[in-house]
Amino acid sequence: ETGIREGLRSQVLAFLPLACLMYLLHKGRDNPKMFSWIPPLFFIWINLHGTFAFGVLVLGAFFASYFFEFKAYRKRLVTIGIITFLVTLWNPFTYHSYLEVIRHTGSPYLQNVFEWLPIYVNCNDCNVPVFSAYLIILIAAAIVKPQKSDIPYFLIVLGLTYQTVMARRYLPLFAISTFPLFLSLITRFKVN
Repeated sequence: ETGIREGLRSQVLAFLPLACLMYLLHKGRDNPKMFSWIPPLFFIWINLHGTFAFGVLVLGAFFASYFFEFKAYRKRLVTIGIITFLVTLWNPFTYHSYLEVIRHTGSPYLQNVFEWLPIYVNCNDCNVPVFSAYLIILIAAAIVKPQKSDIPYFLIVLGLTYQTVMARRYLPLFAISTFPLFLSLITRFKVN
């Protein structure tokens, strides 16, 4: 309902490249050739919205984890990582796109913008109890049945939880980037 009231915004369109990135990173675990699609994805994303910077962090978490886990395709990971970074500079603003993301997220004026307020401050759409339960499930599963494939997701959870609590704008990013982990976790538990 909130999305309908606000209209179609560029940040909503930017969730699609994030979902595609999560898909490629998940499938690339078994088929590293899937990583070849990441640079073209970032070329589109950099010219679409500033959330590409979050994508770079997600990519870094996954590639760092895969680098230590899979010795066989370390060279591919490094090559794709470098190409992807260079592709993000291929836009009308070059490296200034990164500077703008830093300037924007660090602005003191964001406290006056509704979507940058904490999730627990007067937000009917944030549903703090659901977010809290979701987070507890992710953390409990990490303790009870951890797997190597979960490491990059847990890095994202660790890195993004505080930001999500402090700015509701990060809720969709948190959900999209951790949902594959959630699905994986619920399939591990057998319920009679």
